[in-house]
Amino acid sequence: MYGNLFFRKEIFVGATVAAGNVGLGIAYPPSRSMFILLGFAPIAALVSEAQLYVALLAGGAYQILYRIFLTMWFVRCYKIKTLSTEFVQPIGQSFHVVFY
Repeated sequence: MYGNLFFRKEIFVGATVAAGNVGLGIAYPPSRSMFILLGFAPIAALVSEAQLYVALLAGGAYQILYRIFLTMWFVRCYKIKTLSTEFVQPIGQSFHVVFY
């Protein structure tokens, strides 16, 4: 059924792209890094919460846009194709397996 699925170059590139995009939640405020930075006395003395929020928001937006364009480039460069429908389960069935 799966044939040569686990040894194709597209699978390894796809896994690399997915693994690279996993940590995006930490970059977007309000995140832990915002509260850690505000906990340092020298930083807290120089910037307010609003200034730090806007700076992290701009940095997070830049990072998300960069990752979107990088992912698009990987897909085009390596000619990654979509999965066939036999590998994709309905979302309700997927959540049923996870939560029950």
